[in-house]
Amino acid sequence: MTRLQPLPNLAQQAASAAFHLAEQPAVINKLYKAAPLGYAGAMIYAAHQNAAQEPPTPQGRHNAKVKTLAMGAAALATLLAAKKWMGNPFTLAEVAQNKAAVKSAIAPLKNGQLKLTEKLEQVTKNLQNLNHHDHGHGHDHGVEEAIAFLKTGTASVAAATTAGLVANASNNTLTPHQKSEKTEAILQEATFQYLANIALCGFALGGAAKLATKLGLTQAKHPWGRSGLLAGALGVSIVFGAKIANTLGAKVIDPVVDWVKSGDLSPSSLKYQLKRASLKPQAHSTRRPELKDLMLHLDDAPLLLNAMGSELFGPAIQLFFLPSDNRIINGYRNEKPSHKTAKTNTPVLHQNAFTKTTVASQKPLQTGYMQVNPALNAPFNPRPMPYAAPWPNTPFSAPNVNLYAQAAHNQAAYY
Repeated sequence: MTRLQPLPNLAQQAASAAFHLAEQPAVINKLYKAAPLGYAGAMIYAAHQNAAQEPPTPQGRHNAKVKTLAMGAAALATLLAAKKWMGNPFTLAEVAQNKAAVKSAIAPLKNGQLKLTEKLEQVTKNLQNLNHHDHGHGHDHGVEEAIAFLKTGTASVAAATTAGLVANASNNTLTPHQKSEKTEAILQEATFQYLANIALCGFALGGAAKLATKLGLTQAKHPWGRSGLLAGALGVSIVFGAKIANTLGAKVIDPVVDWVKSGDLSPSSLKYQLKRASLKPQAHSTRRPELKDLMLHLDDAPLLLNAMGSELFGPAIQLFFLPSDNRIINGYRNEKPSHKTAKTNTPVLHQNAFTKTTVASQKPLQTGYMQVNPALNAPFNPRPMPYAAPWPNTPFSAPNVNLYAQAAHNQAAYY
């Protein structure tokens, strides 16, 4: 009586044979052709989300259609960029040749004289011999993959930013002030997404691959050493990418936006905005890293495997640009303000002793070494007036005297 093969060994052999089969150029070519189906699924989901976010009115439906068209334009640009820089590395001749070789490699499956385990073992051995190809490259993987990722990501962010601005301009339900705020949010989110999810990861992976090549860690001779270096560099960029992007946003991007909004485009004004941002004890940007931001780094796993030499995961990388594009088009900001911000910006009421009227002023933000008035964004410690003139609408009334005193304090602080 023949002894049965243990089930775990059989499953392991089947998985090994399936993996080596999936890594063949003929199969990878089909995966690249199927990538547009992922774009179609993303468009259906985006249309559903846009319809849910807008009110059920004719103008709301119009805005949802415009946002969906904007997402479609960004997705099309991403698809074209990915096809140019991250497309199928195999030629049609290589695919046709490999297709014939794969048919010959899996021929033992039709041999009725062999046991199932013997069939799988023979097929796995044949496919392993076919896997000793160059994957369309004449060098160690990593650098060119990182460059292609950066190019495609840059084109994707640029297309999403342009589409978001056009969609915002055509939204008739927003006031000019709201459109201005939405434009600012789109530009800031585009910067955040590019820094956190594309630039830092791409440069980290490319730099690690270049360093590994200089150290002599080739994928053929030192696969574990090279893969470990690439994974470590990419892991650091994932863990600290959002934090770095948030710090750059608070220290550089937000001050530049405030500089443009102030109307004073002189170098001294920009220097003041940057200096003011650098004095803050903690980086506080309008966009804080969130736990779900890590979900946008799912593309780094196939990117890493692709850089290690496995072309199987290449077709999946381009699909992960779409969530970032959707956030850019919608000008995503944090859904809820932090507890500190909500607590320190509560209004404080002061009563005028003479006119019996109540004046609302903003509670200053506590920064540890000084108080900042959010209304004018400059150091000042407002004190309630002990008395006020009985005429409330003159330059000498209590609110105006407070403003004059603060303006004088701000002018002194500039110099």
